[in-house]
Formats: sequence, structure tokens, C-alpha cells
Amino acid sequence: MQVSRKGQVTLPKEIRERLGIREGGRLRGQIEGNRMVIAAGGGIEELLGALPKPKRVRSLEDIEHGIVDGATSLPARRRASRQ
Repeated sequence: MQVSRKGQVTLPKEIRERLGIREGGRLRGQIEGNRMVIAAGGGIEELLGALPKPKRVRSLEDIEHGIVDGATSLPARRRASRQ
């Protein structure tokens, strides 16, 4: 593979197909010694299932009340710095 002036590398079709990488797909890279390992993924899809299901479903109204309650419980100085 060759690196372009812009630092871009074109992955061969065989590699893209084997890893299921499509146009606009996400990759993640990691340095291991003097090598860079590139793996498919790194997108939002990786987070699917990372958190347990909630014990109960909350309504939009419950969520909005939680946000207001959390914001009003902040000390006044912290509230001012967040605005």
C-alpha cells in the first residue's frame, strides 16, 4: 500500500470485503511497537449493547424533570459557569 501526499491509504478490495468495510465506514488504529494495527469498527455501532437495559422505561417528562432537578441542585457558581 502507498501513502498519498495527504496521508491517505487505499485499502485493497480484498481487505475491504473481508472486513466488511464500505465507503464512509469507520476504522480504528492502534500502535503496537513499530507497527500500526487497523481494525474495522470504531463507530457508534460498537457501543450497541455496552450498557445494561434500564430497569424501567422513563417517559420524556420524567427525563425533563430529571434534567431540571439536576440543574437546580448545582451550586449557583457552577450553574453560572455552564451558561
